[in-house]
Amino acid sequence: MASRSCLYVVLLLLAFQSTVIKANVPVVPPQCRPVAAGTLARIEFLANLVIGVAEFFLRSSNGTGIEDIAPGLVQGPVPIGATLATLDDNTRADMRQFGLALVGNLRPPLNFSAGVFASILNLSALTPPFNVYGGQTQFFLVAESLTSSLLQNYLAQVIPSIIGINQLQ
Repeated sequence: MASRSCLYVVLLLLAFQSTVIKANVPVVPPQCRPVAAGTLARIEFLANLVIGVAEFFLRSSNGTGIEDIAPGLVQGPVPIGATLATLDDNTRADMRQFGLALVGNLRPPLNFSAGVFASILNLSALTPPFNVYGGQTQFFLVAESLTSSLLQNYLAQVIPSIIGINQLQ
């Protein structure tokens, strides 16, 4: 059974715990604080994100991009480093259809080289290095994160601002 002094020490630590935690939180400098983006900027970013996913699917499935399918539809440089992925015929056809479904928006300059994906996933220290185009498993690892996580999380941030709901409530 614990002594009364141990109980006092525990209560004292609990009482000052929030003060200690608050004292250790660094104050963020003004240049590092988030910048509030307007609805138009968020929609433009989403359009560029969707076009990036479309280019990734099209170039990985058949080696052609949006400008090869619909010349003059979008402007901008060709993505860097995107190559054909090692996929079976059914997967290749599905990825091409996913890419075709997303065609039609403006896009930024894109770099789809395997080294970029390795650095994003922090897998550059692997031997052999991570190659998104090396096989179906590697390809689906990146494709799932692009389509599922990235787009859905971004849409969850954009839709409330379009509707006019304050996100800080």
